[in-house]
Amino acid sequence: MNRSIIWVVSKNDRRGDRSRLPRLRAARFLPVPVESIDVTLHLLRQFQAGAVVVRTATTAWNECMRLVATGSPVVVLVAPADSTLMDRYLAAGCAAVIAEPCPFENLQAVLQRVASGERQVRWPDTSIAQAG
Repeated sequence: MNRSIIWVVSKNDRRGDRSRLPRLRAARFLPVPVESIDVTLHLLRQFQAGAVVVRTATTAWNECMRLVATGSPVVVLVAPADSTLMDRYLAAGCAAVIAEPCPFENLQAVLQRVASGERQVRWPDTSIAQAG
């Protein structure tokens, strides 16, 4: 399992995103914070990441699709939970879509699933929520 995580950090929200990085390290991931999609694309030409994490609030659709086109597993954070938006990202080839706010334990579990090769991961899983 590739445990490297490229985390695209918004210039406007560095503190919020960066606060998760030490916890990811403690969970035995190797998080790499980057400040732009272009830097992320450059890194992906050098090594394969277990996942690339981006926020829809700070990343345009076409930028996210550039990441998907690399073949790397892309995990998209959306806020608030919007099932139509979540479906759109999954249909476009993203490995996972996570609705924010998301407890760290759930984020960690999704990243582990994606890094292990699982795709079409959705949190929260609306099919489970609706069945309950």
